[in-house]
Amino acid sequence: MHPVDAARMRLLLFMSLGTMVLSVLPFGLQLLGATESALWRFGCGAVVGYFVFIGASFILNLRRMATPLRSDLLGGGPGGRLWASIVAAFGIGAFLAPALHAAGLFPTRGPAIFFSVMLWLLAMAAYLFASLVFVRPQGR
Repeated sequence: MHPVDAARMRLLLFMSLGTMVLSVLPFGLQLLGATESALWRFGCGAVVGYFVFIGASFILNLRRMATPLRSDLLGGGPGGRLWASIVAAFGIGAFLAPALHAAGLFPTRGPAIFFSVMLWLLAMAAYLFASLVFVRPQGR
């Protein structure tokens, strides 16, 4: 397997399995008797921790790769840089919204922020799957 494909597969597994675990977290907390506001704030805090883990993993993968492979992973191919920029912009928003919610600084209470971030994670996993299937690294 090409190193770029291996990195994409690793990120795809992190995104999809992490989303699955995070999506059942509120139900487990509810069974433990958490109040609704504490439940969603804790869930958003878990999402922030998950984003830090994914970011650190991604940066470590980039450091291990040779320079030509980095450009393939970061959006090689036609329009790849544009897509990478769009994903990064939405990723920053998807990180800031639950961070503010977990800190109690977001004006909205309830599950909207948590589930919108879950949808973003699923969209990101779908993007990684499509890039794994349809975009070949230039070194092949």
